[in-house]
Amino acid sequence: MIKGHEQSGFTLLEILVALALVTIVLMMVAGTSFSSRQNLDEMLNKIERIVRFAGDEASLKNQFIRLSIDLDTEEQRIKLEYADDVNLVLEAPKDNQKNPDDEIRDDDKKEKKSEVDKSFSSVSDFDSDEFNLPVGVRFVAIGTTLSKSLIKNSTAPIYFYPTGEKDSAIIIFATDTEIATIEVRSFGQVIDRNYYKLDETNFDIVNEKTLELADGLYKEWLSK
Repeated sequence: MIKGHEQSGFTLLEILVALALVTIVLMMVAGTSFSSRQNLDEMLNKIERIVRFAGDEASLKNQFIRLSIDLDTEEQRIKLEYADDVNLVLEAPKDNQKNPDDEIRDDDKKEKKSEVDKSFSSVSDFDSDEFNLPVGVRFVAIGTTLSKSLIKNSTAPIYFYPTGEKDSAIIIFATDTEIATIEVRSFGQVIDRNYYKLDETNFDIVNEKTLELADGLYKEWLSK
């Protein structure tokens, strides 16, 4: 007696269930990516509005305006301040190479910074809570013509002057999937925006790649 070969395979119900699961996973991945880009664009739009507002206020009120971004704390904060002293002098930091004949002690630097800080008060019309970072978006680093370096920690200031000029600056943001930059010019309202994909999935590698890419973007910005 010859027995027929047993046939094995998936039932129609199993195939439909598998397809449904695959669809759900793809929708979740696509939804996360879309949500991250939405939140990133939301923050970029906010920063652009702040930059334009600060530039207009500095010219109209004949005041120095300072946009300060706290990069150190877990909940990164934005603060907008003004100075009544139109003769305020802002000094660029010295080069890293120290000259023995012209060495400035750390205490002197802190004292000068303290004097500048005392000149600034919060802008009453500015509600920093409105400009909190959306979920999944963070500041990575900020470089300006005044700082002459890429600031990755501490508080990074961008100054707006009564003359209508402002610090040229590059502001670098990141999510888990991409980096975005805002490039602010010394004069005018034009603000450039760029995006760069992050392909890694490991958080530690993403963080390392983010900082590495930020350094490269800063050097590229300086060369323009």
